[in-house]
Amino acid sequence: MKSKKAGALILATLMLSSSVLAGCAGPLNLMQESIYCDDARIAQEFDTYTVANRTGSLFDRKIGGLTGLETWLRISVPNEGGEFRVNYDATVSDGDFKIVFVDEKNVDTVCEGTARGSRVFTLDRGEYALKAVGAHASAEIAFELQASEGVTAVATGDAFDDDQAVDLEPIES
Repeated sequence: MKSKKAGALILATLMLSSSVLAGCAGPLNLMQESIYCDDARIAQEFDTYTVANRTGSLFDRKIGGLTGLETWLRISVPNEGGEFRVNYDATVSDGDFKIVFVDEKNVDTVCEGTARGSRVFTLDRGEYALKAVGAHASAEIAFELQASEGVTAVATGDAFDDDQAVDLEPIES
């Protein structure tokens, strides 16, 4: 009887170990890697990502080992439309990394790889998102976000943090 219990315990331990290891190179991770070049999947509303570490705030963030897609900001534009500006400074030290601006159907790359600059989006009424997409990416990103009156934004939370309203600076001409 003891040998059956010991065998079952060994089997359970092996199954658990293999499932943990499969998470690092298994089907989910491969699916997350394939998102990088797939605009149709980037435009979808759900996130799927793994990240080894993340520090800082929305406006000054350091990430390590990002693979997949993570929504950082949801933007709402009122009936009269508006403008949204992203000033960015991104330094990528490993892997592939990009920031994208997404509406229901379209994906517009804000920056890819190490880059510094500014993008202005003229927006119709609706919902938009600013997302990070990576494949084994490590990067440091600093943002300054500006918007016309009435445009609102929410930084998306995760399992540990709730969504939080973001104060957008008035857009400069």
